[in-house]
Amino acid sequence: MEIKKVVAAWLICKDGKDAGKVFLQRRTETELKDGKNNLQSYPFVCQPTWSGKMERNEDVFTTLKREGEEELGTRFASIFDFSKLQLFYTNENDDCPDKVKWIGHNFTGFVSQKELSLVQLHSGALPKFIAIGKEDIPLIGIVGEPGVVPSKQITLFKDQHKALKNLFSSNKFLI
Repeated sequence: MEIKKVVAAWLICKDGKDAGKVFLQRRTETELKDGKNNLQSYPFVCQPTWSGKMERNEDVFTTLKREGEEELGTRFASIFDFSKLQLFYTNENDDCPDKVKWIGHNFTGFVSQKELSLVQLHSGALPKFIAIGKEDIPLIGIVGEPGVVPSKQITLFKDQHKALKNLFSSNKFLI
């Protein structure tokens, strides 16, 4: 069985109106790649503040920085202290139809409103983050569950939903 690794960063706002909330990206219907609009898999599904696959010969920290810059822009990446991200949850998923075992490393950290003002979300995400709190967990749908419509509600993949619940139950990271 092939093993693939992913990283996810879940940023918590430390000030302002969204203090204590976690920021999610929401996918668009299409993503601009190579000058063309390409249909995305799982349109409107949300994901952590940023996430991505580890490339061959890449370590977790390098992936976090690379993906952070790709998904949030160079202005944000130039001032954000990636070294302060903390691992809070690792999950394995081997029930995928592609016969791949996925290992996910989930990190959390804090971000200020000032740092957020420098974010430029990539073309595969809607232009604004969604800020969610612990009270929003029961309202979040899971991809593939009956009645879940990502274009009408906040929806996460099952492993990401589990990671988010784990984050909110671990008060050591929350304001």
